[in-house]
Amino acid sequence: MADLTPTPESGDELLSINAGDGESLSLPEGFDLTSAEFEASGDDLVVTAPDGSQVVVEDYYSQDNPPELTSPDGAQLSGEMIVQLAEGPAGGDISAGTDGATSAPGLPEGSIASNPTVISGTDGEPIGNVENMSGQVFAVRADGTKVELNVGDPVYQGDILESGPEGSIGVLLADETTFSMGEEGRMVLDEMIYDPSTQEGSVSMTALQGVFTFVSGQVAKTDPDAMTLDTPVATIGIRGTQVGLDISDGENMNVVLMEEADGFVGEVVVMNDAGAQVLNSANQSTGITGFQAAPSAITLVTDEDIMSRFSSSLRHIPKIHGNQNDFGLQEDAPEGEFLDQEIENLDADAAATDADAEGLENFETAAGQEEPEPGSDGAIPVAGELGQMKVLDPFAGVGPQDGINVNRRL
Repeated sequence: MADLTPTPESGDELLSINAGDGESLSLPEGFDLTSAEFEASGDDLVVTAPDGSQVVVEDYYSQDNPPELTSPDGAQLSGEMIVQLAEGPAGGDISAGTDGATSAPGLPEGSIASNPTVISGTDGEPIGNVENMSGQVFAVRADGTKVELNVGDPVYQGDILESGPEGSIGVLLADETTFSMGEEGRMVLDEMIYDPSTQEGSVSMTALQGVFTFVSGQVAKTDPDAMTLDTPVATIGIRGTQVGLDISDGENMNVVLMEEADGFVGEVVVMNDAGAQVLNSANQSTGITGFQAAPSAITLVTDEDIMSRFSSSLRHIPKIHGNQNDFGLQEDAPEGEFLDQEIENLDADAAATDADAEGLENFETAAGQEEPEPGSDGAIPVAGELGQMKVLDPFAGVGPQDGINVNRRL
């Protein structure tokens, strides 16, 4: 039964709920579930809304299956997701450097017994890299550590990504799945399992709040049910396609099926406890207002609607294998090429090479020898490391055979 007690700091009423009251616990009217912060306090769960109001769920971590939390407006988060969003998973001790995760004896973290090359586990190898970035975006690691991300940084299974008011991010995963998140967004990288030799595995993520664009990779091509997105109001199955999610307020969601750059259109299944809708034609859209409310009838939106609604995510979707459709919003990046950051890297390398060449024009040896004459091909032989130029291959390491260090230089 819920109990109202005053907080010692402010005297405001603090809502206490006992986790043993049921499999699903409802938060008070007006409580912002999807933007809330979750923290473990012994066996209790402390939920803090953006306005500072708090709910304490007593004995939450004492339950075999922690209950889901719901809000009166229809948003819903599973117990598993709540535990993941809290600072440390149940059973873990952040101060001791553990998070409750386990792995098979004798195997390195991030491996699977049947195939140690498969990427898995929150403490294993990176599952992807940041390709595009603007503003501030942070990652909360599985141990509760919060870091600011930059282009080239790795992301890991279990990461919680959070973007600021002007922050946007584009990420490339190991199987060439790409996704982007616009400003004031929040999402969780739940699971990434991928076997490069068979191109099999699974990808699951949770989009809590914000504007997103997802383009499936190799995993979805091998198994149409291998890529899923959870949200507070519905679960979405992506079957080899590009899709946009607008859940800016964390409560009401619009899903739009987008045509890929080469004209291909796949399929998206949107489902919750009240029903399902299947989108399989370009620009089809459905809306969802709560987990107990069926997805709306399918409507068609225009390209202009898509560009307006998903501008921030489309501008940051990594254009790696040519399938990503940015609807012309990334004017500075040629199709099929890396975006501005990689181009800037190339320009910087070229400028450094020009500077080296300019310095060689007046180069003299210690013995005072004159500059050697050019050969028949016009090249001037130069001894030592100055004659060796490093070339940046923008596509090195992005294939499904690697998928980890996508910013590797030769």
